[in-house]
Amino acid sequence: KALLDAGTRYEEKGQSAWAELCYKQILKLGERPECGEAAFRLASIDLRRGRHEKAYARLREVAAKYGHAGARAFLAKAENEATRKQRQIVNDADRAFDEGKHEAARKLYVQAYELCPDRISAAAFVPRREIVPRIARCVDLMDDASFKEKIQPVERSISACKRCSQG
Repeated sequence: KALLDAGTRYEEKGQSAWAELCYKQILKLGERPECGEAAFRLASIDLRRGRHEKAYARLREVAAKYGHAGARAFLAKAENEATRKQRQIVNDADRAFDEGKHEAARKLYVQAYELCPDRISAAAFVPRREIVPRIARCVDLMDDASFKEKIQPVERSISACKRCSQG
């Protein structure tokens, strides 16, 4: 509680770097009642510093893990139709991936990637750096399946001709 109060005082004085240290220390101490508020305040600092992707990821975590009302309200305000659509596409893609439908998942992830803004945005989009590895994973699994289905059976059926194998 003392660290949270200290962080709050530092924020009020405009010393966000010191406040950030206090809040991070609270999170390092493990599960405590102040963790939700500390994480929310860290997200607020990230937003003020223009670290939107990091801030929104933290806000989503705080809302889900701690049920923090401030985080939920902030996300509701920051999300628009495009961000909600993108998040729904990512959720659908995750579900398709889990069901083994890698081609469908890849197509959905590409759709979600294309909805990302070209420039840094204050809106709560799923960042490209989270989508690209998912696309790559789908492509890897599709390549593996194709290899096992098309290439491997052909390689096994090839045998040396009798003339070459005698030498």
